Amino acid sequence: MSWIKKEVSYIKESLNQIINAFLLFFLTSSGLGFAILLNYLNLSGSIIAFLSVMVQLIALILSYLLFRRYFSEKEDKGSEAGKQK
Repeated sequence: MSWIKKEVSYIKESLNQIINAFLLFFLTSSGLGFAILLNYLNLSGSIIAFLSVMVQLIALILSYLLFRRYFSEKEDKGSEAGKQK
């Protein structure tokens, strides 16, 4: 039973990282999903391509911002650990 409690506490501690991972997965697949949706609506191929590329560019910018925030948090924690030694 203590093994289960240990694993649940580990998941609770890393919940923020799990949410970020799902968000990044959603952002990286959003262009494809949008293209499939537009194809289902019987739009022109050039419209599908243009709108999907626009959605993917927005997703890439958001992904970059998420990665930048993640790495800045890691650097802040690293500098704090260096000060404690």
